[in-house]
Amino acid sequence: MSELEFLDLSRNYFSGIIPRDWTDLQYLKVIDFSNNNLSGEIPSSMCSQLPSLQWLRLSNNNLSGNLESSLQTCRNLSALDLTGNNFSGTIPDCIGENLHTLSYLILKANKFTGNIPHQLCDLSSLQVLDLSQNNISGSIPACLGGLKQMQQEMACVATG
Repeated sequence: MSELEFLDLSRNYFSGIIPRDWTDLQYLKVIDFSNNNLSGEIPSSMCSQLPSLQWLRLSNNNLSGNLESSLQTCRNLSALDLTGNNFSGTIPDCIGENLHTLSYLILKANKFTGNIPHQLCDLSSLQVLDLSQNNISGSIPACLGGLKQMQQEMACVATG
């Protein structure tokens, strides 16, 4: 399995925690564990052990915990979908500071509070940002309007 690039275990009845040892899957590019009953945190060692990981989809589980320590080393991610979990607190600044290749950031339907971090404006490749159904407050950073890739994506949606 060391050559595995795509792991889709979505829409099952898996429970428990996400495994902590990924050392034998260094070529893995896509993980989709969405629509299960996984709980606990995203292991902080996950991304450092998976240097090729580009897509991480963990939506609709019961995950919670500290995203800052979990995502610090996910530098090659282009898509992160954590929809429908129990993540709370503020959206970590490290997402904008460290995950420069993100095109899709979907944190919908969690329990995030506080402001939208201005560091998200540093995600120059960002095309989709979905922070809906949280408890986020404050003002919308004006710099979000300057994200070129997101403007192009919206233009495509508007023109069909």
